[in-house]
Amino acid sequence: MSLQGMMKKVNSMIRSMLLTAFALTATIAAPAFAQEPPVQASQNINISQVDLRDEANWRMVDRQVAAAAETVCHRIVQASDRYSADVDECVENAKHDAQRQMRQVLARQEADAKVRFANLGSTARHG
Repeated sequence: MSLQGMMKKVNSMIRSMLLTAFALTATIAAPAFAQEPPVQASQNINISQVDLRDEANWRMVDRQVAAAAETVCHRIVQASDRYSADVDECVENAKHDAQRQMRQVLARQEADAKVRFANLGSTARHG
């Protein structure tokens, strides 16, 4: 399997997300001729108490994502005896996917805030 194919597999595996937590997952596949399954590792990052609408909070979670990506990718690359370029690509893909998930959480937080605001206005008019 090509490195491109491996990274597509990484991206598809990272896509699962809970409402307020997401899993940073990275995979490095074994060479095409090997009989071993892909090496995979993941790390959950709980953001249930984090308001991503705040820029400082966004940066804090982004730093957690970067650290988790480094840890996870180094662990699986070491386990599969790959090269540092594989680590770099693994880290970038894991961070990119995690940031996509963060944007989804942010959009949900913004939508929830609008609903709460609209409900406050409705309650004030009827109260």
